[in-house]
Amino acid sequence: MEEFVKLVTSKLDLIHSDVSELKSDVSGLKTDVSELKEGQEFIKKQVAENTESIAKLTSLTSRVSDLETDMKVVKKAIAK
Repeated sequence: MEEFVKLVTSKLDLIHSDVSELKSDVSGLKTDVSELKEGQEFIKKQVAENTESIAKLTSLTSRVSDLETDMKVVKKAIAK
């Protein structure tokens, strides 16, 4: 009977150790997930800023193109 109790106690100690290790692993995973979420938020903000910048650049490109066309027309008018 004592052998059985020792065996059960030994197995319970192993289970306790495994559970402690799992808790530690889960805690580490929670930290990793939290860091990933922070990174995801940063990327979302960066994408929004980039989208705004692209829209501004597209608008400026169009305006510059229009000004180039206007300059060509003015040059032709002056040349005549």
